[in-house]
Amino acid sequence: MFRTPTLLHNAAVAPANGLVRDEPGEVEAHTGGVMLEVTVTGTPTFSLQPEQAMDSNFAAPFSIGPAITAAGLYEVSIQLEYFRARLVSVAGGSVSVRAIDTGDKQGVGGGFTPRVTGVLVRPSDATQYAIGDIIANSATANLVVPISFTVARVAGGSGRISGCRCVVSAASGTIVLPAFDLLLFRPEAGIPFAAAGYPADNAALSITAAAMIEKVAIMSFSATGWRNSAGGATATGTAVYQSVVLASGRPYAPFNLTSCGGQAILGVLQAQNTWNPGAVVNTLTFALDVDQD
Repeated sequence: MFRTPTLLHNAAVAPANGLVRDEPGEVEAHTGGVMLEVTVTGTPTFSLQPEQAMDSNFAAPFSIGPAITAAGLYEVSIQLEYFRARLVSVAGGSVSVRAIDTGDKQGVGGGFTPRVTGVLVRPSDATQYAIGDIIANSATANLVVPISFTVARVAGGSGRISGCRCVVSAASGTIVLPAFDLLLFRPEAGIPFAAAGYPADNAALSITAAAMIEKVAIMSFSATGWRNSAGGATATGTAVYQSVVLASGRPYAPFNLTSCGGQAILGVLQAQNTWNPGAVVNTLTFALDVDQD
């Protein structure tokens, strides 16, 4: 269910007890949700109280969360048909509130579908990968960095990932078909590894229990799933393409970066076959299928 983002209120100084409201119409009671994006100009003091009502006349409202008194992105769970937020007072600046009906979150959520990409350039290394090895950007451990995907619309935002596309290209020669997993993590402190603490390219990759807890999704690319420039499934030419869905079989993987504070999740590649691409630089370009709240 998709709703156009609605500007609820934007005034230099709002009247005391001003009512800010949005009636999303046919939101189903059991699947509703609203994201409130609150921004401010100046240094206003204000209080925005999200409320629910039992009917279209907004009778008997009751609180569904603490009053909002700072700029940020807030998720409000709606179990009834209508939503309102009461702006109690504003002074000393302006407050802008945008409500985004997240409705039924089966893959359409807030209605934002950006192009989210990430790139890894594998060094020219002839050492064969074993199953479980990391495929990384450097043979020097403290120079290894993860792939960064800016998945959230705002800092601390949320959304869903439903699939991934990848193009693997070789700087020269004929491509060698790899099999690997793209592991995606919420970037809590030290997750999946601390900065300069990643294994070097071709080293064994071991994921800690703490990192497993923050794992958002696994995208599995098989050696037999690649398509070359002529549409065939053989290793022909210098580039191949593959599109996958979640390895778990779920329709989507939700993410929420509120505690992380940023907009990105981190990706790490783990070999799933004995891949020997030779002493050739390989570029792996990824595009995630993301719906943002």
